[in-house]
Amino acid sequence: ADADARLSDGDPYVSRRHLLVEVAPPICRVLDLRGLNPAFIDGEALAPRESRALVGGEVLRLGFSELRVQVVVTAEAEAAVPVPASVT
Repeated sequence: ADADARLSDGDPYVSRRHLLVEVAPPICRVLDLRGLNPAFIDGEALAPRESRALVGGEVLRLGFSELRVQVVVTAEAEAAVPVPASVT
């Protein structure tokens, strides 16, 4: 999966290791890495070390930067997800 994020240089409220975005189709999660300032999802602050799933449409804010999350699952990625066996 591809992920691309560019934040403006010089934002005093964003650290180099502020947030981790995990992409493992069809799942996308964000993890707060305990920066001095929280990251926000749809206006709600993430707690330090909090991980949250993203489904798409959320607005992720770091300092002065806002990113709109778009999660697109391709047929190839969906086919790669194992289907749990039924329990009898």
